Amino acid sequence: MIDPGYRYRRVVDNSAERYRASPRVLPEDWIPMVRTTYEELRDLAGGLGLEIVLAGAGAYSVHVLADPTKDIDYVLSKPIDVRTMIDLYEGFVDRLDRKGLNVVGKRIQQGRSSEDWVIQVFIAISPGKIVGIEVFNLLAVRPLSLYETEIVEIEGLPVKTLTLESWVASKLADPNGVDEQNILRLEKAVEKGFNEAKLFEILMRLGMRETIRINSLDVLRRTRNEKLKKLLSLLI
Repeated sequence: MIDPGYRYRRVVDNSAERYRASPRVLPEDWIPMVRTTYEELRDLAGGLGLEIVLAGAGAYSVHVLADPTKDIDYVLSKPIDVRTMIDLYEGFVDRLDRKGLNVVGKRIQQGRSSEDWVIQVFIAISPGKIVGIEVFNLLAVRPLSLYETEIVEIEGLPVKTLTLESWVASKLADPNGVDEQNILRLEKAVEKGFNEAKLFEILMRLGMRETIRINSLDVLRRTRNEKLKKLLSLLI
């Protein structure tokens, strides 16, 4: 991990502290939750002049391999101030409550800067099965405008998501490092193939050269995938 002392600071509600999302959520659970939460967030964000974009394992799933896990990650199209973030948070929780969803935990946390905020909402979809919804103001501490997006369809619903190149860039630029699960995903992503020139262009825009270098060195030591090794060797 890079910067192991990094912790979010809780600023709204501590009801999420005792909840942990389920280790894995099956596609038949994950897809309906994406549809419901994306549509509600899209409408709320649209009222603020923003768009909502699917990131994290969700973006990976639509581009490479269906691999939903414990969270559904979204990022806002541009950063908003904390007061507006709280309004979005309260509106989102209210809409989920009115839909009859069982919200068992919720909070807003601050990260590394005055713009680095994340909404977390935990929804119990069945006994013992909890899905976490996270809405980020920034992606790998950078505005979404530095990445690239596209529209995909999830069971007929048009969803704006990170491109595969942007998803890879977000993992390589993550200040918290690249965990084992995301190393496996990176290996599958390079086997599938993507535009390396476009990836390098995005990484250059992010301007996080040292973080990218450290992450690349770390993953290079831990992977046996030759295609991924070749890619990482260009970044160190």
